[in-house]
Amino acid sequence: MTKSRPNAFPRAVPLRAVQLLLDVLQDVGEDPEEALARAGLSYVQPIIDAAGDADVPRVAFARFARNCVIAIHVHACRSEGVRPLPVDYLKLLCTALLSSPDLKTAIATASAYEHIMFEHRGQLRLTVADGIATLAIDLGNRKRAIGTMLVELYALATYHRLFGWLTHDEMVLEDVLLNFPSAIAQPVFGAMLPIEPRFDQPMNAIRFSARYLDLPVNRTYDELNDLFETFPFDFLPPDYEHRTLTEGVRDAIMAALDSGDSLPDMTRLANLFALSVPTFRRRLAQEGSSLNTIRDTCRRERAEHLLLRTGLTIKQITFRIGFADTPSFRRAFRNWTGLSPQAYRDGAQRYPGKATARC
Repeated sequence: MTKSRPNAFPRAVPLRAVQLLLDVLQDVGEDPEEALARAGLSYVQPIIDAAGDADVPRVAFARFARNCVIAIHVHACRSEGVRPLPVDYLKLLCTALLSSPDLKTAIATASAYEHIMFEHRGQLRLTVADGIATLAIDLGNRKRAIGTMLVELYALATYHRLFGWLTHDEMVLEDVLLNFPSAIAQPVFGAMLPIEPRFDQPMNAIRFSARYLDLPVNRTYDELNDLFETFPFDFLPPDYEHRTLTEGVRDAIMAALDSGDSLPDMTRLANLFALSVPTFRRRLAQEGSSLNTIRDTCRRERAEHLLLRTGLTIKQITFRIGFADTPSFRRAFRNWTGLSPQAYRDGAQRYPGKATARC
């Protein structure tokens, strides 16, 4: 059995994970295009329509998955005649957990809270045997469909992230169990938890070393507010040791350039990463970067690629990289390289490898 590792998540999530959620959304009567737009992922629709493949930023996928799961949860509860769980209940729960002396007490508090919130039809249950803790969750859904399975999987992923955050110790999973048939298994589920789940199990649960239960809860309310800048939109454990916000922004801009979408502005990018605009700007500055710098770098890289690798005209490239007119593009390109776009292209053709030399 393969255990999860701290910060083992991919930097991006395959587009087929988005496609899976879109299919489920369609089944419950939701508008897929609207869901993509809310997550800042409108640019992937043409790729999906063309049966292409790509990666989407992890935070964008997390936001999209969270919105999808809420819609699926509401639909499932209505079809079974029960009240959906309020969306904002999670922060209230987290506030209560901050007073717990250790993780075991926090889980007991969460279990009592879940029992009340789900009107006694669902439960969170902890058992310990042979040094392994098993945390089972039952949200009261009786359908064994992929939609309800995604809700359960999302809940497990959320608790996994939350308990690691409470104790300052990313929780390494021993196993993920799902009480759903293996016939609905999908390889993209690994995007939600850092270990592939096992299907056809008697419960929905995560399993981890019991040593975590004795770890103290040592977070503050101010830290909780910071957490909710991205959580539960980004329910995945943080990858900040290996990936900066600058890299994430660069990926989002390059994806827009590749798809022909309009370049995202600061507000759209801040929303994409579940940050306020001031916090977004401050974090880039702390990394020694800025949106203008990242955008210019992406435009230059894409312009150089299109000049060297395609037969597109200068005018076509101008619009492909988001400039309003050709003179503006020419001025920017000369500032970047010391050459006009045409001179850059001609130089590459005459002297391969010399095109980036400044004059």
